[in-house]
Amino acid sequence: MVGETNLRDAPVVGRERESSQVAAWSAAGTDGARGLLLRGEPGIGKTTLWRRALSAWRSAGGVVLVTRPVAEETAQAYSGLVDLLEHHVPDPVALSGAADPIARGRAVLDVLRDIAADRPALIAVDDLQWLDAASARALRYALRRLDTERVGILATIRTGSPAQDPLDLRSLLPPGRLDTVDIGPLEPPAIRRLVGGVLSTVSPRTLSRLYEVSGGNPMFALELARGLSRGRGDQRGLSNGRDGQPSLRLPESLQSAIGLRLDGLPADLLALLETVSALARTAVAQVRRALPGQDVDGLLDVAARSGLLTVDPDLTVRFSHPMIGSVLYDRMGPLTRRRLHARLADLTDDPDLRARHLARCTEEPDSGVATALEEAADRASTRGALGLAAEFAEHSLRLTPASEADAERRRTLELIRHLAAAGDMGQALDIADRAIARLPSGPARAEALVARAQLEDDDIDTGEALLERALNEAGDDEALRGRLLDQLGWLRGVFRGDLPGGIRYAREALRYADRSGDREFRMSAAAGLSNMETLAGTPRPDLMGRSAGLVWALESPTPPTDRRRPSGDQGGTRNPRPVRRCSMTLQPR
Repeated sequence: MVGETNLRDAPVVGRERESSQVAAWSAAGTDGARGLLLRGEPGIGKTTLWRRALSAWRSAGGVVLVTRPVAEETAQAYSGLVDLLEHHVPDPVALSGAADPIARGRAVLDVLRDIAADRPALIAVDDLQWLDAASARALRYALRRLDTERVGILATIRTGSPAQDPLDLRSLLPPGRLDTVDIGPLEPPAIRRLVGGVLSTVSPRTLSRLYEVSGGNPMFALELARGLSRGRGDQRGLSNGRDGQPSLRLPESLQSAIGLRLDGLPADLLALLETVSALARTAVAQVRRALPGQDVDGLLDVAARSGLLTVDPDLTVRFSHPMIGSVLYDRMGPLTRRRLHARLADLTDDPDLRARHLARCTEEPDSGVATALEEAADRASTRGALGLAAEFAEHSLRLTPASEADAERRRTLELIRHLAAAGDMGQALDIADRAIARLPSGPARAEALVARAQLEDDDIDTGEALLERALNEAGDDEALRGRLLDQLGWLRGVFRGDLPGGIRYAREALRYADRSGDREFRMSAAAGLSNMETLAGTPRPDLMGRSAGLVWALESPTPPTDRRRPSGDQGGTRNPRPVRRCSMTLQPR
């Protein structure tokens, strides 16, 4: 049917030069890892060329590992890795959950070597800028260690975006092993051929205007052409020009062009699309639940045939192009969006989805919503969704009432931790520095100094100075002083090599730990002192036994506690975690 071509199914038109470059790369030898990066703006045709290259690789007998990440999955740790390996390892989800990142990287390396030993392997990533950081780390580890293995990396990446290449292919691959194809605008004759499948006739003047508005972007041109084909004279942004042919209203961006296509949609179809835009990538069942009394299946069918939505075989609903959902969401307006998210929050039993909707429908500070988002951030962090945890933590802090100073300080520290874990070190450092500057002298500022110190992975001097400042600020808070001494002892004894100084700190930390009654703290302090005493040639079997016994006790089932308000917490702030003692200089950014 004219005008119903899917955005991602456009033919290869006017790309002879780029097609020949991709073909030459695909036909080249595969002695060692090599890559091809297809760069261009959204809708320029990167995916079309990428698909052709995948077909050529398969036709030549190679194996293709594919992932197509999207923006909303960037925070979902290892989602890209699971997609790539789903047909090549028995349980890719289990691989993503491995505790040791080095073991995970080695496992990915072994899989690639096994595949490449039989046939050339291609790692194919569409929209590389959305690849989650955890998957990128595992792939970088594996690709860096390839030698003569027949492995190719083919990826598309957007230009004109703040997003960067998470694989850093230019520095990852040896010199001369990465080719780049920059995909620019199509020429007017190519645009004419492209829109010929949508418009039965088009005048030179209309074509000229269409090319001017689209800037040679094939997706943009197709969207404008679809608007023309449905225009009917002066409807939906079209008017009759002096030559009797429909002329285009000039949109200023791709969003405006997609908006032309959305104008005049039936109210029930528009309500469906708006709901999906608020739900993001979701299941058909969730859409049905959100629109009771509507013929959701019929509307989804109409939206799919119109090229607006795609329903995957697993009944996941998504927009055929992310920009369509973005335009719809923006067009609703803030009040409409908040009402929609409030309704969706009431309809879901999933606490994380509910928290997401509450964050988007709540403008004024709300203690209950802030708490729900804090808990959602903790859950997201636990399952490795580090970017999502940071997003939840930001909303939690934003919605904390000004009267809840203790909660505000705690959530500020949690936000710093989540941002750092997600790799946003710049924002984490900025928030930590601002917190230190505004907090009064005392334990609360000491906590902020500890959080700031834990960001100094590469600077022992700065980290130690910050911990020393925190120790001076800790005052009579014995639990805080003890943990600071524990961290300083480990830093001084192990990383500086000053075992006598480290042992002095560690002994004092253990005295505080024994008085605290905190088993985790006692285990950490006993283990730290035992390790340093052993390194100094004076092993302490008694400390080793204590530490081992406490580990066993900590692993025994215990009743859950409200970890946001631990016993002995002064001022509502959370004590620095012993597990962070070593991360100052070992955890890579």
